[in-house]
Formats: sequence, C-alpha cells, structure tokens
Amino acid sequence: MKNFEYVQPATLEEASKAVTAKGSKLKAAGIDLLDEMKSYIQTPGRVVSLLKVNGLGGITEEKGGWRIGALATLTQIAESKLP
Repeated sequence: MKNFEYVQPATLEEASKAVTAKGSKLKAAGIDLLDEMKSYIQTPGRVVSLLKVNGLGGITEEKGGWRIGALATLTQIAESKLP
C-alpha cells in the first residue's frame, strides 16, 4: 500500500475543504477503499474520514424521496421503512 495522509475533520465544512486537495478520497465507514488501496486499485495521497462528522448517519424520509447518510449502516438500511 502506498503511503497516504489520513485526515479526520470534525465538521462537514472541514471535510469539504480537506477533500478538495488533488489526490484526496472520502472514506465513510466501509472498508472498500482500504481494500482497493491494498491492491493498488486506488492510490490516493490523502484519505478524508467522515467518521467524526456529525449528522451524516441515519436514514430520513424527505420531500420526494429518502436521504441515506454516508455513515448509515447496513443494519439501519435493512431495518428502515424504505420501499
């Protein structure tokens, strides 16, 4: 795996700024990105974690559809009232 910078912003604004750097990738809770990095499928210079950013989890019904947060778990999705 190639060396990379790991950033853990506390707010959505900080995450937005951190991911604008060239070669940055967002990471929520899943491990797919790390698996791809181990196999050199993805080689970002910076990984921006969303784990400490409040308000990105859960599932809510909104006008015209549903909002599934970046940090929503598979259990939350399976147990939701999604059609």
